[in-house]
Amino acid sequence: MHRLVFLLSILLYLAALYLPVYSEKSIQGFVALILGWMVGANDWATAVSWFANIFSFWALFSFSKKKIQNQLAQ
Repeated sequence: MHRLVFLLSILLYLAALYLPVYSEKSIQGFVALILGWMVGANDWATAVSWFANIFSFWALFSFSKKKIQNQLAQ
């Protein structure tokens, strides 16, 4: 079950990289991922929401590290 949720979250994240970010503009998700941290000077709410990417990467890394450690221990 955990593996299914993990894979689904990765697939949804990858899909979000190709979808438009704003309805008025045609900025794709990967551009927002790369340049989103620079918005902080003008719009703090967008900058705060961009930090969810850091926590997503941290969770992905932690999950992968734990999975590898569990496999090595067996």
